[in-house]
Amino acid sequence: MNAFIRAVIASLLMAVPAAAQQGNCNTRAFVASMLAGEYQETRRAMAMTQPAGTLLEIYAGEPGGTWTITITTPSGPTCIVAAGTSWQPVRDAAPVPGAPG
Repeated sequence: MNAFIRAVIASLLMAVPAAAQQGNCNTRAFVASMLAGEYQETRRAMAMTQPAGTLLEIYAGEPGGTWTITITTPSGPTCIVAAGTSWQPVRDAAPVPGAPG
């Protein structure tokens, strides 16, 4: 995993306590149901962090629509840590500046 992706994940993980204080957390089932019902978003990607085992999920609607990033800790609720508009799926990763190949 490159340094940029690690930095993004680290910043999202630090956002969990702030999200919890703002009431952006609930059960995983409730959050997924709410995103599907209110925003027509479905899960598009997921990843597990190491070594903490935190589940990061990306939900999104149709291209050009809304998106949401959630984090679920092994012992806690699911928290919405970022959301926005103009979702655009991509097939291949953008080249990393300075990377070989």
